[in-house]
Amino acid sequence: MSVGFCDLNLRPPNKADVRNLCSAAKNAGYSVVAVSTEVDVNVFAKKGKKGDANAIIPPPMDLTALQKEFEGKLKILQRLTVQISDNLQAYKVSQSSTAMEYDILAVQPLNPQAFQHACSVMEVDIVSFDASDCAPLKAARKVVRQAGERGIYFEAQYSPLIASSATRRNAITLAHALHAVGRGKCNLVLTSGAAASTFLRSPYDVANFSMLLGLSEESAKNCMKQAARTVLLNAQARKIGRGMVFGSLSRPVEDKLAEENGVPPSKKRKADDDASEVTVIN
Repeated sequence: MSVGFCDLNLRPPNKADVRNLCSAAKNAGYSVVAVSTEVDVNVFAKKGKKGDANAIIPPPMDLTALQKEFEGKLKILQRLTVQISDNLQAYKVSQSSTAMEYDILAVQPLNPQAFQHACSVMEVDIVSFDASDCAPLKAARKVVRQAGERGIYFEAQYSPLIASSATRRNAITLAHALHAVGRGKCNLVLTSGAAASTFLRSPYDVANFSMLLGLSEESAKNCMKQAARTVLLNAQARKIGRGMVFGSLSRPVEDKLAEENGVPPSKKRKADDDASEVTVIN
């Protein structure tokens, strides 16, 4: 199926809520979603410093039946989001083979040091934030630039704008802090971060109120479409261990992915050149 608008962060409280969220996302106009499994920073303390990396990261949910149910209508991917506060925790995430089973790997640094390490060293796809805390963004601007050069995207979530006045203020403050640090040039992907269908909005509704996050209507659409596409391609490149250039895959990698998906490389290239919608790699 082709990539239209993407929501790369659905946050169901438990597996029983996944179907309702996916159905709501499909009805809202999204063609690709990522269901997030979240790991709190406290799990590292519970497992101890010598805890096995794979014991810290839970395996992806079994969504096979759901993916089959929505086949051809909605592409359902799996995302891992891990909070980190130091380099040792980051190392354990990087060493976890279980973490590599997810389609998308995101980290949420809790301080400037962890933020700098995630941007400059870790092999991740998305750097996320706690909307109530802008402290990690006190790192130098060059760290944000370095993350961009490495193909890492920063995440802005819109559900806090809807949840309450307090979360709305926090989300707006965080978004503007990110713009200030990146001088408006950082890689940005826009997601819902929705834990319930009541916090989901159509891509066009999101584009209309995204000015609160410092985005134009067109920029918001790009953050849910072209930027999300690049996140998915970069994530696939990371998983197969191939080279990647900022903003797009190198031709050999793109050809490899196309062949694995049953599309001749020449046709895959033409499709990418002629249309804004591209093939999602299984």
